[in-house]
Amino acid sequence: MLQRAPSLLDDTRPDNKGLEPEHVSVATLDGEVYAFVGLERSNSIMAFHVHGPRKASFAEVIATPDDVGPEIFTVVDEPDRGKAALYVAIEVSGTSRAYALGFGDDDNLFCADLRTSDLDLF
Repeated sequence: MLQRAPSLLDDTRPDNKGLEPEHVSVATLDGEVYAFVGLERSNSIMAFHVHGPRKASFAEVIATPDDVGPEIFTVVDEPDRGKAALYVAIEVSGTSRAYALGFGDDDNLFCADLRTSDLDLF
């Protein structure tokens, strides 16, 4: 997190708290397994490509700076339509957010914030 998104680290809270992982969701996207880990203190969700039971690699960080404290989330995948979305409930700010998930030309996972009008994906 320090290398990828240092602005998301909260140095104002006690050191013994760390990034405070809050929730984990696992999903299969495009035939590959991904783990999404919500980090409440940094207002972000990290995505990891899971290659096996003992091997994972960092895939993406999803910042939620206007929404404080991602609490719980789920990934909904509809592979027949080539669409997937991450739906997030945010505790502290009392908001919710949806992100479109996809893959770029380089096969790397990316996400984009969905507007309310985009939520008819499914």
